[in-house]
Amino acid sequence: MPDRRPLSLLLVAPALAVVLALFVYPLGYSFVSAFTARNGEPSLENFVKTFDLYGTDIVFTVVIVVASTALTGLFAAAIGGYLVLGAHPAAVTLLKWLYRWPLFIPFIVAAQCMRTFLAKNGMLNNTLDTLGLVDVTSLSGLLDWRGIIVTFVWKQTPFVALLVSGAMAAIDRASIEAARNLGAGGMRILVEILLPQVSGVMTSASSSPLLRCCRCCRCRS
Repeated sequence: MPDRRPLSLLLVAPALAVVLALFVYPLGYSFVSAFTARNGEPSLENFVKTFDLYGTDIVFTVVIVVASTALTGLFAAAIGGYLVLGAHPAAVTLLKWLYRWPLFIPFIVAAQCMRTFLAKNGMLNNTLDTLGLVDVTSLSGLLDWRGIIVTFVWKQTPFVALLVSGAMAAIDRASIEAARNLGAGGMRILVEILLPQVSGVMTSASSSPLLRCCRCCRCRS
């Protein structure tokens, strides 16, 4: 039987060449350049200069990313837990219908909606003022780090919740019923029974919001 490996390598060669030329080489060149001074000597002065210029922005980005990812995971776990453990079918159906809406809204549309919703004279403050809960003249808008976190969490929670709730629904109900028979409440079942069994899914699902936040949140408001 003729050896077909050379033909296989020939078929892969164009795609491999593109990857090497457009991704691997630029990545390697950037990595080496980051640790090289202008005179060609190995140095960390590029990193020192970066932190001098953008240190505050880096800290700001880290705070936004960590807070957004943590809140996204928290809300996703709460939604998934209620979908599995909820005792009111109507509420479970309503939540299942509502929480997926942000999945179908592009990020640019979500950002513009939040600009309208969270502004000083936006829908949120005007609604609270109409209800007599606050005085809109004494309020400030949320178009700062708080607005960024709200937007990211609102947009990314459905994606994580969809994966987490699916993983929770696949867990054997016998362990849940056994915990209930022993007197465990919903919160204890969620924390001690469900979450440990879906921790891997939560970690992998949270990686997408983490990477999206890192890519989008590059400068301070």
